[in-house]
Amino acid sequence: MFTGLADGDVLLALIPPRAPPKHLQAAYDDSPGEPGSWDDPARFRLPANAPEAKKRMAAFLKQRLKIPDVALIILFSIRPWAWALLVAWLIGSSLAAKFEVGPLYVLVSIVAVIFFNLGKRGEGEASAYSIFNGFRELPGQLNAGVLDDQIRRGQM
Repeated sequence: MFTGLADGDVLLALIPPRAPPKHLQAAYDDSPGEPGSWDDPARFRLPANAPEAKKRMAAFLKQRLKIPDVALIILFSIRPWAWALLVAWLIGSSLAAKFEVGPLYVLVSIVAVIFFNLGKRGEGEASAYSIFNGFRELPGQLNAGVLDDQIRRGQM
């Protein structure tokens, strides 16, 4: 097929991503074809319906402070309450270091994050182990059906 390739050569083919649908493109200030529009996915863009304060902050950070687009994408993709939580945790960590309980603070923080992310199972909702086990009982699981079966067989 290709005459310039020999055995052991590698051919690398790249497929550029498609532009989003027109109705999504219209939500952004840039139009396709302009520098830094949808043709450049690494460029920072705010939706046209973004709050004015957010637009002013983005313009200040980009034009005055010359923050790169990648950093702006990361900065604006994290919600404000998450930033506030991070700042509060950092202040707490500096206080814990001052009182020499830093390792304990970190361990308690890790346990707190684990417990706050557990979530709650709703009524009638399948548990995780039953979903991954094909909704079958686990070997050795004790429930009312197993107890009834053992009593009827005289194994109890």
